[in-house]
Amino acid sequence: MRDGLQINTENLNIADYLDPLSLQGLSSYSPAPISSSNPLTLGVHRSEANQSGSLPEYITRSIDTELRARVADVASCGGFVLLVGDSTAGKSRSAFEALNSVVPDSKIWAPIDGSDLVRNLKTIIEAQDDCFIWLDDLERYIGPDGLNPTVLTIITQFKMRVIATMRAEQYRRLSPEERQNERLSDDHRHTALGSRVLEQLDTLVLPRLWSDAEISRARQAVDSRITSAVAHSKLFGVSEYLAAGPRLFREWTISGGPGGNPRGAALVAAAVDFARCGVTDPVPLPLLMESHEVYLQRAGGDLLRPESREEALEWASRRRYGVTSLLMPVKSGSEYRVFDYLPDALARSEDAPSIPAESWSAALQFTGSVGLSFHVGMAAVQHNEWDVAKKAWQADLQTHPIPARINLGRVYMKLRDVEKAKELWQEATNLGSIDASIYLGSEYEKEGRINKAIELYKMGAEKDDAHAIRHLAYVLPNEKEAIKWWLKIAESDDSGHAAYNLSFSYQNIGDHAASKTWLKLAAERGVDRAINNYALTLLEEGEKEQGLHWLRKGVELKNPKSMINWAERFASDDEQEAVRLLNQAIELGEPAGYNALGILRADAGDSAGAGMFWRKGHEAGDVTSSVNLARQLKKSGSLEEATEIYRTASAEGDRRAALDLAFILAESGDPEEAEIQFRYALDIASEEDICDFGRELARRKIYEQAMKWLDLALLREHTHAGCVAGQVCFNWGRYEDGMRLLYISLSGGHKHAGEVLSTFLVRTGNGAAAAQIMRATTTGRLSGSRRGNATRRRRKRRKR
Repeated sequence: MRDGLQINTENLNIADYLDPLSLQGLSSYSPAPISSSNPLTLGVHRSEANQSGSLPEYITRSIDTELRARVADVASCGGFVLLVGDSTAGKSRSAFEALNSVVPDSKIWAPIDGSDLVRNLKTIIEAQDDCFIWLDDLERYIGPDGLNPTVLTIITQFKMRVIATMRAEQYRRLSPEERQNERLSDDHRHTALGSRVLEQLDTLVLPRLWSDAEISRARQAVDSRITSAVAHSKLFGVSEYLAAGPRLFREWTISGGPGGNPRGAALVAAAVDFARCGVTDPVPLPLLMESHEVYLQRAGGDLLRPESREEALEWASRRRYGVTSLLMPVKSGSEYRVFDYLPDALARSEDAPSIPAESWSAALQFTGSVGLSFHVGMAAVQHNEWDVAKKAWQADLQTHPIPARINLGRVYMKLRDVEKAKELWQEATNLGSIDASIYLGSEYEKEGRINKAIELYKMGAEKDDAHAIRHLAYVLPNEKEAIKWWLKIAESDDSGHAAYNLSFSYQNIGDHAASKTWLKLAAERGVDRAINNYALTLLEEGEKEQGLHWLRKGVELKNPKSMINWAERFASDDEQEAVRLLNQAIELGEPAGYNALGILRADAGDSAGAGMFWRKGHEAGDVTSSVNLARQLKKSGSLEEATEIYRTASAEGDRRAALDLAFILAESGDPEEAEIQFRYALDIASEEDICDFGRELARRKIYEQAMKWLDLALLREHTHAGCVAGQVCFNWGRYEDGMRLLYISLSGGHKHAGEVLSTFLVRTGNGAAAAQIMRATTTGRLSGSRRGNATRRRRKRRKR
C-alpha cells in the first residue's frame, strides 16, 4: 500500500488491495454481545471502587443525543463514529453507554492493533453480522499496516460499523491543519496517513469540563463518587477527576521508595497534609520545599538516594491526564496546590498517616498571615487536635469574631473548661449571635437553670429562628405556651418533626383531635415514629383499614417499629412472614425485634427459645427483653441473676422492672431499696400491686411502712387493703385500729373482712356482735360491695 493509492469503490475486491499473506494465520476475531461486555476491558478508565467494585453510575452528557443518533445510523447503514476529547474526558464511557443504549443486542470486537484489524477484515465481511468494531485511542490503529485510507475505504464500502475514540492532543497532532505546518520527522509518514484518515471522518467533540446542565444532573446522583467529583468541577471535568484521581493516587503512593521519586513524593505529601490541615489557598513554593523535609525523613531520608529539588518539582507537577498533575502550578509556578483527589482519598482511608506537628504549626503560621486560620481550626477538630484548634480560633477572633468565639467555646468544652466556654458564648451572644445563645442556653439547661435557658432561647425565637423555637418549645414547662411556639414552625417544617412534637403537646393537654391532626401531618411528611404512632392510633380507634394502610406504609419505608407492630398483629396468620419482618427490624438496628421473637417462641411453648431471644435483646439494650428475661429467670429460680437484670432495666428507666424488683427486694429483706424502687414504679402500680407490696412488708414485720402502702391502696378504694391492714394491726397489737379498718373493708363489700372481724370478736368474748356481722356477710347486705369487687376485677384485668 502506498500513499496516493486510488481505489475504484464500485468494483472493490478486498483481495486486490490487501496482501493475501496478511489475511492468513489465526484469526483473533471473536465478537461478544455488547450488553455483557466489560467496559473496563474496552478502555473505560477505572475509577475508585465502591463496595460492589462497579463503575460509577453514568450521568447523561449533553452530546449523548447526537452521539446515539450517529450510532443508530451506523447500526443501520454502516459507517464510522469518532468521538474526540481530552484525556479522561469520558469518551470511552460515553461511547460504550451509547452502544449499550442503542444496540445492546449487537456484538462488539476490539482488535489488538492496526495489523490485527487488517488481518480480520475478511472474516468480518464474510461473517455479515451486526458487529461494531471498537477502536479506543484511534491513533494506535493508524499506520501503513493498519488503518489507512485504503482500509477506511474498505470499511466504508462494506458498510462495516466502527466506533472510535481519540485524545484531542493526538487528533491535533494528526489533523490536516497541523500537517500543513509540521516539519518532516521520522514519523512523518504516520502523521500523513493519520491526517488523510481523519479528513474523511466527521468527529464529535466531548468537552473536558462539564456543562451546567451536566453538573446539575450529576448533583442528583446517588453514587458518592460522582457527587464528590462534582465538588471539584470548576477546575476539572467530572470524568477527568474520577479517572485521573485513582491513577495519580496510585502513582504517588508507589513512588516514595528507593528507585522512585522519594523527594517528589514527599513534596506531594506535604501539599496533601496542608490541604488536610485546612489550608484552602495555594501554598508558596518555599514553604512547600521547607515542609517536605519532614516527610522525606519519615520515609527514609538520604538512604533513599532522593532526587534533586528541581527534579522532584518537575516530576510532581508534570501534566498526566487532561490538565491534571500531582501538584498543580499557580501564579507561574510560584505557588502550588495539590490535586484535590489525593487528600480526599486519604480522608476516606481508615489508616491515613497522622499529620506531623510541624505541618500543623506551619499551617497555622501561613494561614495566620493571610487571615485563613478559621479553616485550620475546623480541620483540627476533625483530627482531634484540640490545642491546634484553640490556637487557630484564638488567632481568628478579630477576623471572624462570632464564629471564632462559638467554635473556641466548643473547644473549651472539649477541654472541660465549661466556664471559659460559657464566657465566650456569652460574648458571641452579646454580639448578636443566635447560635451562641442556643449553645449557652443548652448548657444552662443541662445545669438545671431552666429559666435562664428559656431567656436565651427566646432571644432567637422572637426573631423567628426555627432552631431557637425548637429548643424553647422543648423546654417550656407550660404545654399551652409550648404549643404557641410549635405552631409557628409546624406548617413550614418540611421534616415533620415540629408537627410530631406539636401532636404530643396537644395530647398532654387532652386535645386528642388536634393531636391526631398534627400526628397525621407528621406521618404524611415521612417521620418514622409518626407513621407508626398514627397507625396505632387509628387501629385503637377502630379505623382498621386506614390503620393497616399506615402500618403497611411504615413497613414499606423500612420502619423497624412498624415491622414489629405488623408482625405482632399478624403472627398468627403468617408466622414465617412475621419472623422475617422481625429479623429485618433487628438488622435495621431495632433490638425490640428480639422481644417479639421471644414472645412468639413463648406462645409456642418453647421456653428455652424465648429465653434465648430475650437474652439477645437484653444484651442489645432492649429493656422489654430484659424485663421478660428477668421474669423467666425468677420463675426458674435464678433469683440473683434476675435481680441484677431488673436493677439494670430499672436504672434505664423501666418502671415495670422497678415494680418487679421492689417485690423481690421486699421478699429478700431489703425494705429500704424496695421502697425506693416501688416509689419509682408507683405511676404504673395498680391498687392491688400497692396492697400486695404492703402485705409483703408486713410479712417481714415492717409494720409502719406496710401500713403506709395499705392505707394508700384503701384510699384508692381497694377494700382488700383494709382487710390486710386490719390483720396487720392485730399482729402489731393495735386492736382498735384493726377493727376500724376491718369495718371499713367490710362496708366496702369485702366479705373476707367480715370473717376476720367475727373471728376476732369471738376470741375476745363478743359473740353477739360476731354473729351479727356473719349474718350481714351471709345475706350480702354490705354497702358498696359491687363497686369494691368491680374495682378489684378491673385492676386485675389491667395488670394482665
